[in-house]
Amino acid sequence: MLCLCWRAALLGACAGCVPVIINDDVEPVLHGVVDWEQFSIRVPQARMHELPSILMQVTEEKLLRMQQALAQAWTRCVPGRCCARAPP
Repeated sequence: MLCLCWRAALLGACAGCVPVIINDDVEPVLHGVVDWEQFSIRVPQARMHELPSILMQVTEEKLLRMQQALAQAWTRCVPGRCCARAPP
C-alpha cells in the first residue's frame, strides 16, 4: 500500500503504508533519527507528472522491504518521542 503525502508525514499517519512524499522544501519528521529512504518514496515536485510511471517501477519485493522497514522504524518510536536512533 502507498500513501500520497504532500508534506512530510508522521510515522503514525503512514503506519502500514509506504509514504510517497512530493515536497522539495521540507525534511521528514524525525529526519536523522529514522532512515526515511528505507521506507518512503520521494518524488521531486518537478517530476510529479511522472508519478504513475515512477510508482509502477516499484516492485512488489521492494514495496514489501519498505513496509518492513517502516514497521521497524515505527516500533523504535513512540509518537512524539523517539526511543532509539537509527543505526548508521
